[in-house]
Amino acid sequence: MKVMEKKAVPMPEDLEREWNEVRVCFRLLQCRRARIVTKRMPDGSVKRYTEVRKAGE
Repeated sequence: MKVMEKKAVPMPEDLEREWNEVRVCFRLLQCRRARIVTKRMPDGSVKRYTEVRKAGE
C-alpha cells in the first residue's frame, strides 16, 4: 500500500480539532446521537461543542 509509505504530515490545528470531534461523535454514536454545534458569539468568536442526546430522545 503506497499510502502507508507516505510520511506523516502534521495536521493543521483547526483540522485536527475537527477530526477529534468527529472521532468523539463516532464513539458516542454507538449508543447516543451526537452532533457538533457551532455558535457564533456576539463578540465575534465562534464556540463549538458536541451536543449529545440519548438515542431515545
